[in-house]
Amino acid sequence: MNRSSMNRSCVNSNSGRRLELFVLLFASLLSILAADTAAPLPRPPVAKKVPKTTQVNGRRLVDNYFWLRDKKNPEVKAILRPRTPIQMR
Repeated sequence: MNRSSMNRSCVNSNSGRRLELFVLLFASLLSILAADTAAPLPRPPVAKKVPKTTQVNGRRLVDNYFWLRDKKNPEVKAILRPRTPIQMR
């Protein structure tokens, strides 16, 4: 085998690999785009802000979501219940 035929075989081999890589990247991009348009995710619920002020070591702290700690409160249950399917995705 002479040098020119060896060079041509290397060039053909490299261009074939480039084509395979291009096709693979293009197929990956299409699959990602198809997955993104499948179904929109539901919007998470928005919790209301109820400020609770606490004094700790002379500093005033405000916790707007302290009321969410009361798990028996029906409003808290209503906020937490819809979050489960969103987190499971």
